[in-house]
Amino acid sequence: MLNSSASELKGAGVRAVTDDSPLEAVRGIFAVRGTGSHESESSRTFACAPTERPSSSLDADPLAKMHPELLLRGSSRAMTRVFDVVARVAPSDASVLICGETGTGKELIARAIHNLSRHREGPFVALNCAAVHPNLLESELFGHAKGAFTDAKVARPGLFKQASGGTLFLDELGEMPIEMQAKLLRALQERKVRPVGSDEEVDFDARIVSATNRDLEEEVVRKRFREDLYYRINVVKVELPPLRERATDVLELAHHFLEVAAMRDGHAAVRRLSGPAAERLMQYNWPGNVRELENSLERAVAMCCDDEIALEDLPDRLRKYRSEALPVAAQTSEEVVTLDELERRYIDRVLKIVSGNKSRAAELLGLDRRTLYRKLARSSSPGAELTM
Repeated sequence: MLNSSASELKGAGVRAVTDDSPLEAVRGIFAVRGTGSHESESSRTFACAPTERPSSSLDADPLAKMHPELLLRGSSRAMTRVFDVVARVAPSDASVLICGETGTGKELIARAIHNLSRHREGPFVALNCAAVHPNLLESELFGHAKGAFTDAKVARPGLFKQASGGTLFLDELGEMPIEMQAKLLRALQERKVRPVGSDEEVDFDARIVSATNRDLEEEVVRKRFREDLYYRINVVKVELPPLRERATDVLELAHHFLEVAAMRDGHAAVRRLSGPAAERLMQYNWPGNVRELENSLERAVAMCCDDEIALEDLPDRLRKYRSEALPVAAQTSEEVVTLDELERRYIDRVLKIVSGNKSRAAELLGLDRRTLYRKLARSSSPGAELTM
């Protein structure tokens, strides 16, 4: 079930592979290539030298032309784990929940799951739940009958029906109103939807992939997300790491975005990053994740007047960035702090790194959430008020 043949993968828009393992198959669809792995100890010093993009790699890969939206790169250990989960879950019909901060590539993961699934010949229908007014969300998802409301002059099938035979991607599901969550739960349980204003239910056959940038477990505790719906959509969870936790992928992604922007915008002479520019990209904490990196490289290519992107070509926020290192070694007796104070500072720093996501912070700290809450309460840490 998990091992896809080369011919099957071609049908999904994936180049033929000689190794039929799931991980190799998904590496094909994600087109991992470029500067190669930066896992070696020399990766930081490598960033200090001018780094050149591979020549015509975009033309050499047919996948780049067939499915440009699937070119999510990464050779870090964190992304290798993501690729492995995607490869294992894609051939099944299990519901998938993709979690990650804004800009980490959640829709790219959803599209990869679709293209490696039995639904790949069907439609991929995406809806951003946060972008639709709550009063219109039911009609958007389930459709409506003629005359169901003002201006409903004709019947309209909803996205569940439109996605039949394919995949329905519900992005930002954590923003869905609690009242609508109950209706969504029933649709997922019964595999049927009732259009607004209709007395008849309609069957659908679509795989459901959801995504959120919220901590849904925390939302369940706070009664803002239904627990029964959470377990219905979260059969398999894919956790996308923020770019700051996969720093070894930054230059690989940067070279790809440089190449795409240079070829698309007529700046083919721009071929590499200068040492200082590459070093700054590695130092920056990327709050906007991969999307911010792409934007930064597009700007740098547009501003570049040479064949090499200089530090001055990067956006102001990168040029002015100064790393905030956490001091852990005192040089004088006046700088010594207690272990409790050092722990409090470190917990605060981790909470800032994960944007207040306590579940993620507890995981990084090697604690369970109750222990983390207890430590926050005891120290009256500013992070104790951070919520998702």
